[in-house]
Amino acid sequence: MGTVFVSTYARNLTLHTNTIRDFIERNCMVMGLYSGAVPASADAATTGTLICKITGEGAVVKAKQKIRFTPTTAGTTGTWGINLNNGHIFTFTDDSTPTVSKVCTGLYRLVNTGQGASGKYFTTATDGAITAGGIINIPGIYQKFTLTDNATSLDIEAATAGIGFDYAVAYTGAGNSIATSVITADAYGLKFEAVADVASGTLEKLTTQTWEGTNLVDGVVTHFRIYVDGDDQTVAQGTTNWRYQGNVSTSGSDLNVRSTTFYADEPTQVSNDFAIQWPAS
Repeated sequence: MGTVFVSTYARNLTLHTNTIRDFIERNCMVMGLYSGAVPASADAATTGTLICKITGEGAVVKAKQKIRFTPTTAGTTGTWGINLNNGHIFTFTDDSTPTVSKVCTGLYRLVNTGQGASGKYFTTATDGAITAGGIINIPGIYQKFTLTDNATSLDIEAATAGIGFDYAVAYTGAGNSIATSVITADAYGLKFEAVADVASGTLEKLTTQTWEGTNLVDGVVTHFRIYVDGDDQTVAQGTTNWRYQGNVSTSGSDLNVRSTTFYADEPTQVSNDFAIQWPAS
């Protein structure tokens, strides 16, 4: 058989929509810098010494990302919505006398139970009770969330520490709005550029996030591996864990560094030009 080629669109689609980028964003990914012989594949156990563990902002404690949504209503009928993880949109139309409390409860019920097919805010006892801090699981966006209806605001929190999520709001009606504020930021997992910026089969590091760590021991770094934090790398778990492996050098490599010789207790940062490449053939 001849060489198989993949179009640019197919490569970009593989890197973002419900695949690589989404998986990375929904899990706590870290990068290990290793010395020693490069493993034969990403399925294999690591064969060298971990020189440095790279995390988002160099954090050492995983945090549960928590976002607060605070609606404002002028008493004008309109639609209210929250968009989670690039396209899973929850929207409802309020009744003729909207209040902030109704909007918060409507969004809570909508996200928590999937209610809202009738397009109206629910007001009867049969619509289900409000449970503060109720945990929901939405397989379509690969994640569990904890929701809390505060009456004047709605909190959405990642149920697992270190897992971030994307969010946006939508609303209509004169004087209506939904403000968002970060209560707790996910400050551990590595992040990549937005879906809209993926191009030419390349998924680039998010430039606004610092990837860094403190060197654990002296050594000469030969390769790196990006993996889900918790993968102990001691056994061949490549068939059940997501990994991305490459070589490290001072130029022309999968990851370029100023020097491959690392010294214990010194800080190390990954430059903003790092990217995951998806080949065309």
